[in-house]
Amino acid sequence: MALEVSIIKNIDDVLVSFNGQIDVNSYDFFIKKLHEVLLSERQHVLIDFSKVRYISSLALSAIIEARNYTVNNGGKFILVGLNESIRQVFELIGALEYMELYETLAEPRVLLNSNIVS
Repeated sequence: MALEVSIIKNIDDVLVSFNGQIDVNSYDFFIKKLHEVLLSERQHVLIDFSKVRYISSLALSAIIEARNYTVNNGGKFILVGLNESIRQVFELIGALEYMELYETLAEPRVLLNSNIVS
């Protein structure tokens, strides 16, 4: 199954939902979409991983860089729905300490505006 993505841009925020595996075969597509989101100039980035079954170390590194970029520019970078194996990888490298994580999309939705612009 190919990696699928859904992007909803709000006034200040963007919600990105990935579906599939983020591995060597889908990494180029993943990084392209991640850069597209960062360049959209939305202050807050919320990424839904609830339908992601696997993530490569390259993609993990890209997520950490995207988080740092967003936070350094005054925004919030939120991850939602990490399965246990992906959560363990984040924990193993010590990234859970500075990642903002939620179990479901309902929890951080207060960041997202209801006015979709794109």
